Amino acid sequence: MPSFVSIDVETANNSPASICQIGMVKFADGKVVDKYNCLINPDEGFLPANIMVHGIKPVMVKSAPKFFEVFDEVNAWLSDSVVTSHSYFDRSAIFGAIKRDILPEPQYLWLDATTIIRRTWAQYQKRGYGLANLCSDFKIKFKHHDACEDARASGEVLVMAIRDSGKSLGEWLEVLKKNKKS
Repeated sequence: MPSFVSIDVETANNSPASICQIGMVKFADGKVVDKYNCLINPDEGFLPANIMVHGIKPVMVKSAPKFFEVFDEVNAWLSDSVVTSHSYFDRSAIFGAIKRDILPEPQYLWLDATTIIRRTWAQYQKRGYGLANLCSDFKIKFKHHDACEDARASGEVLVMAIRDSGKSLGEWLEVLKKNKKS
C-alpha cells in the first residue's frame, strides 16, 4: 500500500496564493499516520463567496501565521514524500504563495489524485470525480472544505483507487511521467 502526503488548502479569495488554511495528512501503508492543520493569515481580503464555502473569516486568521512563517514546516512535510492533492489547484496555491513570498522554489514529487481516479474507475472518467461526490459514493465521512478533512478524504479515495487499479503508487508515477512526455 502507498505512502504519501495528501494536501488541501482553502483560499480567501480568487487568488490561489491567498491560502487561509493548509491541511496535510501523511499516509503510510494506506493508513493515516499523521496530520497537520493550520490556519494561515493570507494578508489579503476575503471574498464573501469563499467565506460561505469554508467558513473561515478574517477575524479567525488575524493572529494566525503568514505562509512564509510556516513554510519550513510545510516544506519538511512535502519534501521527502510523494505529494498528492485532489486536482492541481492546491499545487497552484502552494507554488503561488511561494512565488509571492519570494521563497526558494522546492522540487516536490506531486501527483494529481483525480488523474488516477479518472483512469481507475470508468464512471468517473469524464465527470463525477469531485471530492464530495466520491466520498458520498464510497461512504467516506468528512467535513467538506476543511483543509485537513479534505486532505484525509482525498487520500482515502486515492488509496482505494490504487488498490482497485492494481498499480502501485510508483507505477502510477511512471505511467503519468510517460504520458507527460508524449
